Formats: sequence, C-alpha cells, structure tokens
Amino acid sequence: MPKTYKTEIIGYTFEELSEEVKQKLYEVVINGGAMSDMINLEPIEEDFKETISKLFGGIDIGVYYDISCTQGSGACCVADLDVDTILNMHAKFNFAEYQKVGSKHKNGDINIESIKVVRCGPSSFYSHEHTCCVEIEYTNYTEVEEVEAAEDIDEAITTIEAELTLQIRELLTDFHASLESFYEDAASFESYCDIMSDHDVNDAVYTCDGKVVDPALIKNSVVINGCQLSLDFNDYTEHSFT
Repeated sequence: MPKTYKTEIIGYTFEELSEEVKQKLYEVVINGGAMSDMINLEPIEEDFKETISKLFGGIDIGVYYDISCTQGSGACCVADLDVDTILNMHAKFNFAEYQKVGSKHKNGDINIESIKVVRCGPSSFYSHEHTCCVEIEYTNYTEVEEVEAAEDIDEAITTIEAELTLQIRELLTDFHASLESFYEDAASFESYCDIMSDHDVNDAVYTCDGKVVDPALIKNSVVINGCQLSLDFNDYTEHSFT
C-alpha cells in the first residue's frame, strides 16, 4: 500500500532567532569576510569626490583605498584639477608663488597644460596617501638667456605642486578615517541584525539553530504549528517512518 511521508519543520525569521544563534551567524559572516559585501561605502566616496571637485575643480576623480588595517592601508586618488581654480587659491597658501605663476600663465610667458593628481612612487600598488601626488605639466616660454627668470618659475611650480600634494594627502587621511569609522559602525553586530531582519534583504527561513531551510522543502507548504525536527536527513537510522 502506498505511504505518505510528512516532515514538519518549525521555521524562524532572522529576528525570531535567539541572540546566541544570531551572534554565531554574525561571527561566521565577519570571519569569512562576507560583511564587506553588505556594506555600501559609496556615500563616503561621493562626499570625498565632491570635496575635491569643490576645492580644486576636480573631474575624472578616482579613489582607491584599503581599510584592512594592514601594511599600506589608507586612501589615495587620481584626478584632473582645474587650472584657473588652482591659480585662484593663492590667498590660501603662498601668495607670492601663486601670483607669480598665475601672472606668467595669463601673460603667455608660460602655459600650464594640466594639473593632475597621479599615482607615484615604487609603492604605488599600496593605497595610502603617499602613493599619489600633484603634477603640473607646463611649458616655459622664457627666453633662453633669462636663465634666472626661468628657474624662478620652475621653483614656483615645484612649490605649488608640493603644497597641493600636501593638502590632497591631508584630505585623503581624513577620507580614510571616515571610511574606517563608517565601516566599524556598519559592521557592528547591531547593524548586521538590522540588515538581516529586513525582509526585503533577507527572506530566508531558519531552523532554531540558525540553519537555513532549503526553500525546496517548504515550497507550496501549508504553514501550521509544528515541532522542530532535525534536518540532518543523512542520519536516517535513528528515525522510523510509518
């Protein structure tokens, strides 16, 4: 005679699990590195890009960072900076150097072709602030016989490059600190529970010990009150079916 076999499973949403089980699930996620995929750092990136754009007229901004707290961790960037915006910054820094370069550029004695934040140094495979710097590409039209004047302009350009590099690196240090702070908060146990309790993000059904129930086992099932049975179907020798 044909027989009907039924398995009853008590299913829990994430928020219905015990704190102990939630903590174990959290530790698995943290230790396995999966928490990084659950955290969106894009808002922090966009804030930094907006700052570079506002202060330096930056465009085509790329950011790179490492918040692993290992050697070389930090943040760096690349960007094209606006020449006119930079030359109008002299009131904030070395007035004489910016005024000198700005005047020569305006008069056509030199032509500043670009001001860029670029990756630099033999350790450029790292992502800390010292792996990028500001470079100014320019042509100096000063007459050959005016060696002293030409060198004066070259020195002024070098000074501006160093000052801009320093400010960019200070902003990158702050940016990296913001990333670390945001990540620490977002990776907390409380934040993990908030994410996993959102049914739009996590619609899994769990057993009381935190195992995810195979959706195929409960597809089209009738939901009733029941009792918890082991889902270890390999251990069938301890059960008898009638």
